Amino acid sequence: MENQEFQNYGQVYNQMNDGGSAPSGGKGLAVASLVLGIVGAVMGCCFYIVGIGCGIAAIVMGAIAKKKGQRGMATAGLILGIIATVIYAGAWIFTIIYASTHPEYMENYNRIMNSLLGKK
Repeated sequence: MENQEFQNYGQVYNQMNDGGSAPSGGKGLAVASLVLGIVGAVMGCCFYIVGIGCGIAAIVMGAIAKKKGQRGMATAGLILGIIATVIYAGAWIFTIIYASTHPEYMENYNRIMNSLLGKK
């Protein structure tokens, strides 16, 4: 009788612990998407490339997480990623166009960079 109890415990343990595999519901991707969307939206105001990179990563991870069945955080990360990417890509394009059409902008930029780097 006692051996059968140990066998039952072993079967229950094996059902509960299937080798330590992580759940594949996409929750980690949803969290990562949300975090990257927030980082992209906040840090993009200082560094355009960070906003664009984090935004694109948030879009990709949010889309994958939504396909795996996650909804709330994946959707929020997806939306924040789209907002960060559109705003900061637009700002970057605007800056490039403005700098190319206004030579005084580039002169001031070069002057400031040279003074920061200690050049004359």
